[in-house]
Amino acid sequence: MKKENGITLMALVITIIVLLILASISINMINGNNSIINQAANAKELSEIAGLEEQLNMTYIKNLGKTKYGEDEKEIYRETVEALQEQGYNIEKIAKGRLLNLKLDNDKIYLGTADTTKTEYVEVINESDQDKYYYVVSGKYFEITLEDDEIQISKKASKVNIKSDSDEYNIQVSTGDETIATATVDGTTITITGKKKAGETDLIVTAEGITLTGKITTVTGLATKELD
Repeated sequence: MKKENGITLMALVITIIVLLILASISINMINGNNSIINQAANAKELSEIAGLEEQLNMTYIKNLGKTKYGEDEKEIYRETVEALQEQGYNIEKIAKGRLLNLKLDNDKIYLGTADTTKTEYVEVINESDQDKYYYVVSGKYFEITLEDDEIQISKKASKVNIKSDSDEYNIQVSTGDETIATATVDGTTITITGKKKAGETDLIVTAEGITLTGKITTVTGLATKELD
């Protein structure tokens, strides 16, 4: 009987399976969590962090030599970080402090009736000592801290929840009489709208148990241009 040469079906199947396994391994090496690409990206991040950390500490030591009487290390640390921020480093300050007070741009507001609008601003005063600084690399936030007279940047990214002032402190606004004026808030911007009825009413701003009150006066026929 003549012996046939060639690849059997079983051998072909085994060859395909081996090729698929090798392809899977190659893909994981390129795109997996511990892939070459990710390792290169992580190395770049750590290099950038080390570079800024060195620059921060050099500037911090230099600023310590220029210390004014009564100026503490925390204040010099903040000045150092913000100086590097002004130089173009992608550093963000995120408020984490306790709300201390609120302040209105103007506590006596005059506007016309008939849907005349005016914009005011509320200033949020918090504990600045609790603010945190982060170095942002590739969209990741790495916390900057002062430890034992040395500025350090965490090598592990932090989970940071960015909120506006209105979200952070739940700022709410209302008026005492909505037939005279209404108020809405977006962030720290308050928009006041005069209604049909002329008169005087309260602007009430609240956040975390703190209440701030201003006076709104609406005048018939007062135009927007007269308010500036």
